[in-house]
Amino acid sequence: MASGVPDAAMVLTRARFSEMPRYMPLFDAGLFFIRPTLSKRASAATKLAEFLARGVPVILNDGVGDSGAIVRDHEVGVVLPALNQEAFVASLPLVQALFAAPSMSSQCRQAASELFDIERGTDQYRRLYEKLDAVPTEKSV
Repeated sequence: MASGVPDAAMVLTRARFSEMPRYMPLFDAGLFFIRPTLSKRASAATKLAEFLARGVPVILNDGVGDSGAIVRDHEVGVVLPALNQEAFVASLPLVQALFAAPSMSSQCRQAASELFDIERGTDQYRRLYEKLDAVPTEKSV
């Protein structure tokens, strides 16, 4: 209990990738920290969509793609401004508030549906291509 979390509150197990959808709803939060290097500025962690779709709020660091903005804009987790002890300690009240939010799970699923749903995504691409197709070009004038 050195971390302040009772041993009985933690479960450490091994699971196959195919079993993860069954385990995710048991999570209090999904944590992932990615070093914000130049190559990660335009990347997207698939696990963000996976956690949110299963109703699991996330705790992550800023500076990796638009993950931080998504979490902040949709209020579905905590974004650490840096990967250091001060940022972790400063985030504790936010994490506690996250766990106390009664509608957090449905809020996470709603955000996932709005942002990552394949049907919505393909419809948005179709509309974009239709708009681009309607724009006159030099050859069509």
